[in-house]
Amino acid sequence: MAVRSVSYLPVYPRSHTKIGKTSVLHAVGINVAVGWLVRNDGTTPGIVGMRLRMEEEKLLGNKDWFEWNPREDRGGPGLIQNYMYEKIGAAGVVTVSSVGILIVQPGELVQAFMSWEIPGPQASQAAYDFWKAEAEVTFDIKVELIQLGTITGEFVQNVIDHSFDNVITITMAPTSFRPLDVWEGVKMPILNITQRLS
Repeated sequence: MAVRSVSYLPVYPRSHTKIGKTSVLHAVGINVAVGWLVRNDGTTPGIVGMRLRMEEEKLLGNKDWFEWNPREDRGGPGLIQNYMYEKIGAAGVVTVSSVGILIVQPGELVQAFMSWEIPGPQASQAAYDFWKAEAEVTFDIKVELIQLGTITGEFVQNVIDHSFDNVITITMAPTSFRPLDVWEGVKMPILNITQRLS
């Protein structure tokens, strides 16, 4: 597993804590990225790992969809839960593009960062059928920072956790178009007929 020591501060897009209802009808992939600044206040290098989970909000208890866990005693480091893969096989493979394990030097400020891409409806017919059957799903996204003893995921202690509750509701609803009758004094629709002479 590649482990990177970061001594600079990457710039990532601003966090959205309430995205609301979003149609993924035309999406090939659904990207999820989480970043958390962390400083090593100790006198020796340390290893920090990020656990990332997406849970579907349900009345009778949440359902785990995806989980990346750095802890070896929990099946990691790696993606240990993938509901889509369980349902539709290879068409539900999640692409992890940034692994949440960092070596942090004493006094160093880094951004622990993790991102993955979930297959959207346009990735394959199987993915389309999956999302269509789900219809509408509300997610909580939970993130934990965990101190590790080794880069292979030996657990030391939990550092902190945070939950983005009801952060996004994914639907397959089509976009709503509103045809205009008039725009800036011009009636719609517009008809234009021209000649091409050469």
